[in-house]
Amino acid sequence: MSKPRLQLQAVIDTEAHADTIIASIRAELVGKDVFEEHSLSKYVDALNDNKVTLVFDFRFNNRIHRDDVKTWLKNQVLDHPVVKTWVESVKLTQHTCTHDDVEVKPCTETEYVVEFER
Repeated sequence: MSKPRLQLQAVIDTEAHADTIIASIRAELVGKDVFEEHSLSKYVDALNDNKVTLVFDFRFNNRIHRDDVKTWLKNQVLDHPVVKTWVESVKLTQHTCTHDDVEVKPCTETEYVVEFER
């Protein structure tokens, strides 16, 4: 059965700030109906001047919880007085994931939307 998926990739100014953001995301996910966590982590990108990259990739059991998290993430990046200064660049996408369906389709063919990018 297809699942609503939400993905975020962001360049964060420091590893400590990335850790703080990850902890905040974990707190926001409490009580949400998550089907699968693919990634919620950070890494130092040696190919990009050692920038700290945060990756969030989750599938949810329903669109309501995915959309709640999507709205919260967008608000953090755009409006949070501190977090928005830590985020150097970000891309937030959503789609309907068919990886567990009988017929698997490319993500870009399943309601793929770039929600936010800067």
